[in-house]
Amino acid sequence: MAADGAHAPCADDRHGICLSASDSPAEVLGRRRECKLSHEFQSSPVVDDALSAAVDDSQWLRTLLELAPVAVVVEDQQGRVRSWNPEAERVFGWRADEVIGRNLPFGPDAERITYERRLQRVLEGGRVQADLDCVRSDGVRFAAAVLATPLLDRDGRVFGALSMYSDNSARKRAEGHTILQGVVTRALAEAESADAAVVRTIQAFCGVAGWTFGVHWVPDPADGALRCEQAWHLPHNQDLARLATALASAKLGAQETHALARRVLAKGMAQWVSDLTQEPDTVISGVLLDCGVRSAFAFPVRVDGDAVGILEFFAREQREPDADLLRIATQLGGLVGQHIARRETERRLQFVVSHDPLTGLPNRTIFTQRLGQAIAQAARYEHRVGLLFVDLDGFKVVNDTMGHEAGDRLLREVADRLRESLREGDTVGRYGGDEFVVLIEQYDQAMQVAGVAQK
Repeated sequence: MAADGAHAPCADDRHGICLSASDSPAEVLGRRRECKLSHEFQSSPVVDDALSAAVDDSQWLRTLLELAPVAVVVEDQQGRVRSWNPEAERVFGWRADEVIGRNLPFGPDAERITYERRLQRVLEGGRVQADLDCVRSDGVRFAAAVLATPLLDRDGRVFGALSMYSDNSARKRAEGHTILQGVVTRALAEAESADAAVVRTIQAFCGVAGWTFGVHWVPDPADGALRCEQAWHLPHNQDLARLATALASAKLGAQETHALARRVLAKGMAQWVSDLTQEPDTVISGVLLDCGVRSAFAFPVRVDGDAVGILEFFAREQREPDADLLRIATQLGGLVGQHIARRETERRLQFVVSHDPLTGLPNRTIFTQRLGQAIAQAARYEHRVGLLFVDLDGFKVVNDTMGHEAGDRLLREVADRLRESLREGDTVGRYGGDEFVVLIEQYDQAMQVAGVAQK
């Protein structure tokens, strides 16, 4: 107290909270400073009042801490926890008796270093407001907004830090889901093929939603078994590369009823597995666990209501089910399915326009385009181009005596033999009727063309 009965000001009037064991509640609250808090903390005057509750053990201060809707933690100059309110127990998962007198537990080393630097800044008299990646007692990571301020004695000396943590997981997830939807939608719009669209969707889920590995399962028309069509994983990881190799040859048959992808296919809805170590064995569970995979979720890719594939994602840490992500994934599965169906329709139309419907060979239009391209390339790089015209002697007799169906079978057989006779990169097309044409590119001597003709 000053001589005139007024409170002496703190040494630093900008940062920190001044406390004295002799202060009454009215005196402490009367000179409480206004703090510029983030919106998570501004919403509650109870939390604002709790800033004065660092070390006093009176009943009214304990009540403020117990009622605070955010985790309030008081640490000394060595970073040891001195106060841990009920909300801190709920947010972090540790009881007060497990942390009092110890340093605040953090999982990843990088986050611990970041936290210690921020704590040091507070103990030097600064105030910190930032986002921090924290870990609960069960090992689950979560995003928290933290506001930390120094605790000052009456002489302005820092003797500890008071921090308030607000679990931002829900907000961060919502922001991430919005970003994910935008990234996938843009990827589908820009992808040049169905395969590219699926791979970019997998990359979006891994990059934005934090999954480590993604695979696209497709039912085999022959036996209905699920086979890996595409896969993608975070780079520079030998375990994940080994997993990709193993899944590339994996087959989830009808008997693999416990496999997550088969369950999704059977039920037609997205599903989540938080801990694969607690799941029944499947043909791929061994390699998943051996490569460090812990969690998984999957959703169907739908076309006209039918599942035409399954997108499954894996993480190396335990992840609890996210109902919003499952809902969004289901919607995105429909978008991916629509894209696949549209691309397949475009491919079929393009094939019909550019190929002979009887033999499946390029028709005159597309063959002429390829011939023009080959001639241009030959002129530019000084290559040679060979052109063979082939027709069938006596084909009209076959049609007249054995019927057009026999003639069609003959044309298809000739087309197949011509394909088998060509080098990779050469082109055979049906020019019309019983006429075929062969384009031979990049040969050195005329005898090579003669050799192809003799075949």
